[in-house]
Amino acid sequence: MGGRLYVSSQPMIGTTFSFTLNLASEDDIASSQLSHRNLHFQAPAAEAAFCETESIAENPDGELLLIVDDEPVNLQVLNNFLRLEGYRVITAENGAQAMKMVESHQPALMLLDIMMPEMSGYEVCEQLRKQYSMLELPIIMLSALGQVQDRIRGFECGANDYLTKPFNKEELTARIGAHLKAGQTERQRHENQRLEEEIQRREQVEAGLIETQGRLLGLLESTNEAIICVQSGGRIRYANGAAGALFGRAPEQIERHQIEDILATHLPEDISHSHHFHGSLMFRIGDGLTALDTDVINLPEESGLLRMFIFDNHGPTDQHRIQVLEKAIEVLSGFAFNRDRNQLDTCAIWVMSSATLPISSIPMAKAKAIPCVNCLWTP
Repeated sequence: MGGRLYVSSQPMIGTTFSFTLNLASEDDIASSQLSHRNLHFQAPAAEAAFCETESIAENPDGELLLIVDDEPVNLQVLNNFLRLEGYRVITAENGAQAMKMVESHQPALMLLDIMMPEMSGYEVCEQLRKQYSMLELPIIMLSALGQVQDRIRGFECGANDYLTKPFNKEELTARIGAHLKAGQTERQRHENQRLEEEIQRREQVEAGLIETQGRLLGLLESTNEAIICVQSGGRIRYANGAAGALFGRAPEQIERHQIEDILATHLPEDISHSHHFHGSLMFRIGDGLTALDTDVINLPEESGLLRMFIFDNHGPTDQHRIQVLEKAIEVLSGFAFNRDRNQLDTCAIWVMSSATLPISSIPMAKAKAIPCVNCLWTP
């Protein structure tokens, strides 16, 4: 066209572009109109200026990012680029929409523009920080505002990072990855701490359980009734001296057997659902079978035992004593999880002294003050 283009540039001042074009004559204008009458330039639609999002495959395992910008072109460029980097991407065109999407989608990180109508990026960041910490929702601000005060304000509002437009894509990717990794590391640290606390708690519970079992067995040894305690699975965990005399074996020998080795009849089917069974059961004693009036008590889980068998080897056992034994086991089992050793010692002394008293002799105030798990009887 015979024109000329000029450029002038000075550091720290700016650049000036200028050009000249020759005026077209009437003949040139007429000729141009005839040759290009049907070829008038049409501006492409905005969505045709770049590739469609749907044409880029999404990584189903990628972290979910939320891009917030009121410029559709910026949204599309970042959307396409980050999808190619392996992330899943959702977009919002304003602050209000971004707040809703954070609540509904819970993204791993947000890229937030500052200059938006109605609600600025600063305001969005301040609102989100009332609900989400910097680890729970990292926010990287992207803005053409590059002054120091703009960056400071962004960090004061709660932004994790600040990038000035135009930015380098590789730098943006590196910053996104760094913030995501920092969040994952912190979450893993919290999870490890939680697991350590759980392990310590279980060790304390196990120690309390072992101590409680020892106290239970000491209590049962002091009674006149023949008693056998069975673990889950049927293994005999304990037999007192009276049980050894009843079955003609040392208690240690009885404890080597399963309950089925000495019980000749099946327990009632509903015994697992009822707390206390009383009736006649057939047992193997010596070379023969002997029917014994037996109380079978399902023990609380905290005791570490399944059932207790109480045999009427000296005639019918006073039901008051049965109830006191039940209460004793229940109270000691409840204290297995109480880490106050003084309280546990006091409880054990009270229970062992109460085992020889009728139930009406137990002080009401003390009984009510004793916390227990799965209370089976209350005074």
